[in-house]
Amino acid sequence: MAAFNSCLKLLFVSLSLASINMSFASPRRLLDTPAAPPPFPIPPLPPLPKATLPPLPNAALPPLPTMPTVPRATLPPLPSAPALPKATLPPLPPLPTIPLVPTTPPTVPLSALLFSSPPPSK
Repeated sequence: MAAFNSCLKLLFVSLSLASINMSFASPRRLLDTPAAPPPFPIPPLPPLPKATLPPLPNAALPPLPTMPTVPRATLPPLPSAPALPKATLPPLPPLPTIPLVPTTPPTVPLSALLFSSPPPSK
């Protein structure tokens, strides 16, 4: 995995350097090319005739017809939905109690650790 990561880093660095080299080479190539010939002169466009529209007739529009009144539709009442029985869930079991762990370690007298057995007799 480490070799794969290092190969990816090497590939990234080499491509970055190659693109920098290309970007430095492009202005040099542009300076080496001969100048473009002057563009051909474009002849001026002849003036176009103005479009003239005939005048619009000043006739009055006929009045709009009146909308007839439509009788309002009445809908029948919706049937009532039957009452559903209320869902009841069984009671949850009680959670087990976790015994409390003492926060302070029990203290053992130092003499009990040093003299766990009686001294040997001579």
